[in-house]
Amino acid sequence: MATYVSLVNNAIDESGADLALYAEDGSDFTTNTEPMLNRFKTWVARAWKTVQQVAFDWEFLNNQAIVTLQPGLMFYCDGDILGTAGSTVDVYEDSGTLIVDDLEVGRVKDLTYSQYSDSVDKSLGYVDINDSRLASLTFMAGSDYFELPGRLHQVVVSGNIIPQFDDANMFVGDILSFILLDETNALIGVFNDVGELTTLDPASGSSRGSTSYTFITDNDQVATTIASGNFHLYGYNFNVSLPTGWVLADGLPTGMGINRAGSDGGTNVVSDVATKCYLHSWKSFLFSEEKDSNDYVHELSEIDNNSFHIIDHEADSPSTTRPLTFVPWHIFSVQYDNLTTPPSTPIYITEDNTGRWRLYPHPDRPVTLKFSYSRTPQNLVEWDDEPKGLPADFTDLVMWLAVRMYGEFDEQPSVARRAERYYKDLLQRLQIKYRPKFHIKPKRLY
Repeated sequence: MATYVSLVNNAIDESGADLALYAEDGSDFTTNTEPMLNRFKTWVARAWKTVQQVAFDWEFLNNQAIVTLQPGLMFYCDGDILGTAGSTVDVYEDSGTLIVDDLEVGRVKDLTYSQYSDSVDKSLGYVDINDSRLASLTFMAGSDYFELPGRLHQVVVSGNIIPQFDDANMFVGDILSFILLDETNALIGVFNDVGELTTLDPASGSSRGSTSYTFITDNDQVATTIASGNFHLYGYNFNVSLPTGWVLADGLPTGMGINRAGSDGGTNVVSDVATKCYLHSWKSFLFSEEKDSNDYVHELSEIDNNSFHIIDHEADSPSTTRPLTFVPWHIFSVQYDNLTTPPSTPIYITEDNTGRWRLYPHPDRPVTLKFSYSRTPQNLVEWDDEPKGLPADFTDLVMWLAVRMYGEFDEQPSVARRAERYYKDLLQRLQIKYRPKFHIKPKRLY
């Protein structure tokens, strides 16, 4: 199979450019800084990405996903969402009449500061529901509500610091968001899924002698903000990684502190809160958020809307797998997007106007979907990277497109025309062989 370095060398050969080739073992692929060689690397990488983007239904880029979806409810509220997983909630009518008590709530996901919400005074999110009574429940959007229990952590620190959270009872969960405010409570920024809390050795990482957790982030803006001055840090559901032999106690954190240069710096406030959440709709799904141990989906780009099947683990064979019918959102939103239909086994699926997926009826228990999708276009980076999935007989397609880019750059029309001819010929053959075949049925004559 052709590698990145071999494609670059072949493109240089076919272009007629007066350049030395890269070593076949890639030993000088990053150290040789000849400008024209770097341009050929760019052209080859760009050519492969272009070929992948010619069509989303290349058979060599297709894959099948398996995703388990957890049922749930979308909700909105005033203020920040501070709920925690593993709670139970009581759902009420707007009049205060109880609809259902002790409804088991799983994961709480905040979608407020994302592409799915642009409200300046309302927070939007969803909760997973782990309750066997779901099939018998219906609700009214905008009036029915529940109070979501949670815990607010406010840490006030100042100066050039590395925050370390000292607590032997840290809660295990996912990072949902950090909201940073300055000392006047003006918003500095909102950051979603920005890092982890990892355990340090108490002897070296904490002056208190208790278990110490250091916040690690790859987000430059968060790191700069933390080092810049006074702020409040709101966070919840931290993800904690423990070394072998360490045991983490269950429950929510009872307090957090800050170590700075071996001494305390800052104050900590922890308070229990309950957020009144109005029901919005049945939960919508983003497959990247549904992370179960038995899921299989990787580098998802485009989904084949007609390929959805639902796998019902509780049904008897052979009827365990059934197709889901795709319905356009403008039809689904009018006919099926409501809370008044009780959850059951889904028969319809749609992609809404925010790119999330919805089912009708909403599932009354976890369901598994199987569907076909095309992978995200691959980027060639390392010298031995191979065009993933591209049949060996067609790797010259990438090389000829790169040669055409060189001909256009160097103003050599004959080189560009020759490369274009070979590229189009190979592309046509690739499309005939590795794209879906279309068949036209003749009309029946009477």
